Amino acid sequence: MSGEAAAPQVAPEAAAPEEPEEAELGGRQLAETLDDDIRKAVTLEESLSMFGKHWVGDITGGLGTAMNTKSVSHPVDAIDDFLSHDWATPGFVKYITLSIVYNSVPATIVGIILSMVFGILQIFMKPLRRMAPMNIMVGGTTYTVDSVGYFGLGMGLFGFLTTLFLWQRVRKLFCFRSREVFMDKLCIHQTDPNLKAKGILGLAGFLALSDRLVVLWSPRYFTRLWCVYEIASWLSQRKSLLKIQMEPVAQGAFVACVMGGMSFLMVVMVWLARLSNIVYGIAMGVSMMAVVPLPLHIIRRSVRDLQRMPAQIHNFAFANAECFCCSVNHVIPNTGITIPCDRDVINTKLNVWFRSEDGTKSPEDMFNEYVRESFKKYILNRVGGSKVKYTLAVIATLPGWFFITDRFHILYEIDGNDSWRLFSHYLAMTFGVFPCILRTSLWIAVLFDKVFGVRENMGADILVTILAACCVCGFIGGMLFAMIGTLSIETVWPQLIVLPLVGFVTIYLFQEDLFTWWKQLRGEKATAQGSVDASAKKADEDKVQVEVSV
Repeated sequence: MSGEAAAPQVAPEAAAPEEPEEAELGGRQLAETLDDDIRKAVTLEESLSMFGKHWVGDITGGLGTAMNTKSVSHPVDAIDDFLSHDWATPGFVKYITLSIVYNSVPATIVGIILSMVFGILQIFMKPLRRMAPMNIMVGGTTYTVDSVGYFGLGMGLFGFLTTLFLWQRVRKLFCFRSREVFMDKLCIHQTDPNLKAKGILGLAGFLALSDRLVVLWSPRYFTRLWCVYEIASWLSQRKSLLKIQMEPVAQGAFVACVMGGMSFLMVVMVWLARLSNIVYGIAMGVSMMAVVPLPLHIIRRSVRDLQRMPAQIHNFAFANAECFCCSVNHVIPNTGITIPCDRDVINTKLNVWFRSEDGTKSPEDMFNEYVRESFKKYILNRVGGSKVKYTLAVIATLPGWFFITDRFHILYEIDGNDSWRLFSHYLAMTFGVFPCILRTSLWIAVLFDKVFGVRENMGADILVTILAACCVCGFIGGMLFAMIGTLSIETVWPQLIVLPLVGFVTIYLFQEDLFTWWKQLRGEKATAQGSVDASAKKADEDKVQVEVSV
């Protein structure tokens, strides 16, 4: 192949043999249109209700099997999002990831507003500031603050977490429209074998009704036959790659770990603020070494999952996808009931969707080639490896901002110029230093895994985590020392140099996200991002030209 991956082309109409609308095999048909009795969806609020109860458990997904599940779906003419996932991934991880995808923006807004409200209230309502006095040095002057509070931190965390997990229910209470989503367990009948088989065979029809494909990616995703089929169905329908939203579930665990660890550190900092500078620094160093290793160890394991994505897509092969029916030799366990082969049914449909114009490549090879080339280059430009989006980095480090709002009254009490210096310092910490520390800490974790390898022995692996934690804590301490040092000295020039430098580093580390935002602010049409190569751009513009039956 050349450097640019060619998408499967539509054969000339005169030369194209007529194909049936459904691929048939043994009485089973893969349908691209849905009958009224199965054309259903569920509200996003319902799919996320009861703190993710619907995502917990297992479901085989094979043809001819059944599972008792209450039906909460309803007829629809269009679906906003098709939620694609595998059932072997823990349900609570998928629930956290979906909550972040759909609820993190309003949760962030509510958390910031609540923390700022209570931060401002503490300026005028001294009884809210219940902690002991503290000293702070700005511009060479030491200011004694008679008291500080903790309501900004507490209410910010409360507002964020409450909104993160209950936002869809709040929308329903105020009669806002909820997004219509397809979730297999809730939208496909689970007790009637015939309706269940009809729903599974109609997955392409559900995708045809969907505006966006949301993939909850895990290391197992591209190894599952029906997950692969959903990707193939989306590409075959000439839908844009821009409408595929890849959300690694490891990022959900990653954000939860970072927020939890940072929240604990902020609480510790509130209680340690009364100490002298030297004792405070030592106590914070000890606290970081006590807190950082556990979330870092979990993050290392999450990053390993993200690092599997490039290799998994690069080595993708439809023939290697696994299915439930083949794993049980086409007999439902403990029943003796035979079930048809899902692979044969799907392979028949693949032969209809993908074919080369000259017939030199098999439909399976055409599909594999497209996934490995254009699909890979577009998706991995956004996720995979140790990348973390700027929005996720800011969200994960929000406890730092909540902590800062409890210091708003200091801005009101100190001199004017020093107040502006402190305010600039706070902004740089929240939107620059904290996200950059997070991105760099991820890079350090990845570097240690590359140098020392992934240890099978738990003790050795924990030792690697501790070594990485020492480097991360040293880096964090150095960054904080530099920022506080430039704030403390009398001359303003070092701070005028450091703050723009923080901005440049932030732009460099998160340039893809910030570049996309800039284009959107200018009103430019969304594309597959400027850094995506020509093949991915062409694939998006052509909307994946594959041959489909007329």
